[in-house]
Amino acid sequence: MNTEHIFKILEAKEKRAEKQKEFLKDGGTLICFTLNIPGPVKLSELYRLLFVMGKRRIREVLLENGLVPEKEDSEETYAGYEYYAFISEKEADARKVKSLMVGVENGSKEGRLFDIDVLFKGEDGYPEKISRKGLSEPERTCLICGMPAFTCLRAARHKVPEVLKRVVDIILDSEEIRNEILKNSAIGSRDEAIAFAGLTAIKVLRSLLYEVMTTPKPGLVDAENNGAHKDMDITTFFDSAVAITPYFRDCVLKGIELSDSPAEIVLPALRPLGLKAEEKMYSATDGVNTHKGAIFSFGVICASCGMLYKENPAFPDDPEKVLELSGMICSQMENGSEGIRREVMNGYPSVRNACEKLIRFRNMNGIAEDLNTEGVRLLCDIMSQTLDSNIVRRVGKERAEAVRAEASAIEPFKASRDDVLSEMTRLDRQYMEENISPGGAADLLAMSYFFTAC
Repeated sequence: MNTEHIFKILEAKEKRAEKQKEFLKDGGTLICFTLNIPGPVKLSELYRLLFVMGKRRIREVLLENGLVPEKEDSEETYAGYEYYAFISEKEADARKVKSLMVGVENGSKEGRLFDIDVLFKGEDGYPEKISRKGLSEPERTCLICGMPAFTCLRAARHKVPEVLKRVVDIILDSEEIRNEILKNSAIGSRDEAIAFAGLTAIKVLRSLLYEVMTTPKPGLVDAENNGAHKDMDITTFFDSAVAITPYFRDCVLKGIELSDSPAEIVLPALRPLGLKAEEKMYSATDGVNTHKGAIFSFGVICASCGMLYKENPAFPDDPEKVLELSGMICSQMENGSEGIRREVMNGYPSVRNACEKLIRFRNMNGIAEDLNTEGVRLLCDIMSQTLDSNIVRRVGKERAEAVRAEASAIEPFKASRDDVLSEMTRLDRQYMEENISPGGAADLLAMSYFFTAC
């Protein structure tokens, strides 16, 4: 997070404090609701859905207790989403309201991401917060380790990508939000096939978000910087991924529909769906291509899952079958000697190889590393295996071959965690200067997450 970004967030928080003071100038009780979201992304469609959920729950609890806000306001600022509900002094005791809001925070898994302050006008004329401690409520705990949150924050015990992935998990574990993303009640559908399609689509969304949050990623958008890109950032990827998620559900359903047909007819049937998904992507990103490659690759993967559904109504847990069928679906594509065409027609060998190496690495060490470090190892290994067509287009085939060699030299599944992260950070700085972006490898990393982490 650069200095300008930090300054804008601080400026937004100062304006929030002024707004609180204005609400409370004549006394009363004020609820100020924001989200507990770490890192640079404060505004995104995914977080907006969470914010709307939280705002609705606050209103419901107030009404259930006979409390009607005299004034309400919502705002999008550089520091995130804000909701204000003012209750006159005659109608509510601030401590009672705080107790109700603690109940909202504690009442669900996603409530851990709600930050609901309750304020009143202090003797000096400035807003004062009622603390959890003042109500004999326990401190909030860390999302990762369960220790007091403030202790971990002060010690910077966990990296932003690790915490962000936990935040995404909490949000996407909410059936309410998943159904909002899918635009219908697919997850809770009594039709098992539709429910399966919805869950698979959310699994793809989780994989795409894991990919963009993985840090460092040389030359690519991540939680630290925008890589070699000037037209997109991590927020662009968040919004794009959410916008195209219903498409993946539709691809699974198309695969189920065609499960008794030859694999070769599936790709033409997916093309109209893919074109609509691209329109959704461009609409969400103001014309920026964030996920065109993923729309193709995951569309085929989802159709394969659908075709295999009758064989295994639970999610097919054997990546080999899904990847092999994906290759069969694309067998009639125009042949390509390098890049994504060769990958898909051969059943994504780099994804298969990287996943196998990761599983062996986990078994050898006895436990899994944090998800971010595993992702960096996977990306490095994929970069070492593939000639990335995105790099070829940007800087030529010779430099693309050199990138493959540079990744291979790191030996990601042999080197220590610190060495891998250090070398990939070094390559990140170098590739940003050279305008190198291994976007094809990023898509394959998301697919690897699909099979190993989601």
